[in-house]
Amino acid sequence: MRRYKPLFTGRRDNFSIFEEAVIDTRNYNNLLRAIFKKCESKIKNRNLSCKEIIAVLNENFSFLRVIFELEKIDKNNPEYKLGLNSGGTDDDEFNSIYLFMNELCREYFNKFLDDYITFLIRIIDHELIHRNQAIRMKSKEIISLVFRDVENLQKYVSDKLEAMAFAFMIVEESRYAGWTDKEIAEGLKTLKSPSPIFIEYTHHFENDTELKKTLLKYIFMYLDLGVNQ
Repeated sequence: MRRYKPLFTGRRDNFSIFEEAVIDTRNYNNLLRAIFKKCESKIKNRNLSCKEIIAVLNENFSFLRVIFELEKIDKNNPEYKLGLNSGGTDDDEFNSIYLFMNELCREYFNKFLDDYITFLIRIIDHELIHRNQAIRMKSKEIISLVFRDVENLQKYVSDKLEAMAFAFMIVEESRYAGWTDKEIAEGLKTLKSPSPIFIEYTHHFENDTELKKTLLKYIFMYLDLGVNQ
């Protein structure tokens, strides 16, 4: 399984099919938000247990093959405070998407904060891009899992499949921060962005100039500037 978090990754070869087009999953967002809205009426302020919350989510998201699982994690782990340990796309016949939640998600879902739902939608969007990549490549070749550490992080962010998915998230984060697409494009010229993900990526540009070109190209292709419709 290919996981997104801070971080698992797999490797797929033959990327050329994506050189001229990015995969845009924004059309799913209204549907995803509507499903979460349906879940809200069954979860918010009801003081449900984590298992009960996960059951409600899976009941409503199963038709999209988006699966929520409860997973224990050390409370000192940085991902604990997100209520989400990681997300992943399986290499089964459905390219099922998994969100591995921890016990803190109970607090967020009980309040059903809009910012938290937006965050989860971005994670699902990221995995939907990987699902579509797998479908278009007609390949089940998702090989190794690489845990995040200083040595492997550069390899992870340099992966073109990840760069495409993260480029989408960078654009959505920037829009959510109130930037117009024109402002996003202008900011990229001087490597300025309100997106925490973009800021993280800039730390790796010095070691990989090709990564810089690839990421910026994908970001521009996701922007609605009247040239890549």
